[in-house]
Amino acid sequence: MSFENVVEATDHVKHVRRLNDDNLLVTKPSCGAYTAIYQNHGTLRRSNTVSGRQREYHVLVFRREHLKDILDDLSSFGTVTLGKLKEFRANSESPLTERQREVTAEALARGYYDWPRKITNSELADELGIARATLHEHLRKAERTLLSASLPDEYRRTGT
Repeated sequence: MSFENVVEATDHVKHVRRLNDDNLLVTKPSCGAYTAIYQNHGTLRRSNTVSGRQREYHVLVFRREHLKDILDDLSSFGTVTLGKLKEFRANSESPLTERQREVTAEALARGYYDWPRKITNSELADELGIARATLHEHLRKAERTLLSASLPDEYRRTGT
């Protein structure tokens, strides 16, 4: 009996398909983790990983009691370990410099990020009293910082 057939014969596997020489696509019922997270006011963030019998979920919750409820529900499936708890601060601590905040806030307020744009880069730079190249430098650095903070680690480049 092939490995594929052995996997497919297990009780919890619905379907197995060979993708290539090294990989199988295995379809099975959900373990219930997503339901436990969503019904307790949590939301999944970033990529979630499965390795053998271990699953890692990155979850955002706004109330401590919701986190406790999620952990209680997940513990009914097996052992649960809280790997890292980090407070989410939406606007209180910006990763931007004061000047980047000023320039991006003005660009946003003036419609620079609207489509179509309500103000050109030259007009915005003039209103801020800075060179167009300086405006672009502030905006690019701010955009990179904000995007890097909001995307999973695997999308970030190192060494820059």
